Amino acid sequence: MIYQLHASLKWSPIKIWRRFLCESDTTLTKLMKDLLVMFNMDGSHLYSISTRDNSMRFTPSKMLDSDSRDLNADKYKISDVLVNVKDKINFEYDYGDSWLVEIKLEKVFEDVDYPKLPWIIKAKGFGIIEDIGGVDGLAEALDIFKRLDEEYADENSDDEDFEDKDFNDLEEDIPEYYRELYYAYEDADFEECDVEELNDIIGRPRKSK
Repeated sequence: MIYQLHASLKWSPIKIWRRFLCESDTTLTKLMKDLLVMFNMDGSHLYSISTRDNSMRFTPSKMLDSDSRDLNADKYKISDVLVNVKDKINFEYDYGDSWLVEIKLEKVFEDVDYPKLPWIIKAKGFGIIEDIGGVDGLAEALDIFKRLDEEYADENSDDEDFEDKDFNDLEEDIPEYYRELYYAYEDADFEECDVEELNDIIGRPRKSK
């Protein structure tokens, strides 16, 4: 069976979501690895999937402690936790920043005409910024990026070369950390998502029938 899932970053200051197709027998560990790529997460923090009522939490085997009560995500499939259309689960990444992605089962197909799965059909938003402080930190960073854009446009209206920006001429109250982030993400459009690029990364040839 093929599942159509919708994954959205909860409480995000901008819309960040992915609609994609995947095989229902994909392990929860593999699903989480794909979600990391989809939402620009580098995998350097702990992560897990939980049922909506938090009665069960699934963690990849490599992250399980001997005394952990979490279930081994390597041994469970998506179809074990998403059974009916409209069922939901939560994917949490980085227990400090607490990024929470809600995953909803939208449709179930017998088969689909795609050579690779998973396959992103549509998406919105760039993704997260690591160690920024969760959705509140992301909101603050995007606000500062906007201010820097506006100030640079005002002070350098005849200069379109990003590398010539002189941050010393911008507002002194903006921490250097955010100025560095601004430069690091100069090519990022946080409102959009490059679906083609993501599909090139996560798409895998389908299993032979």
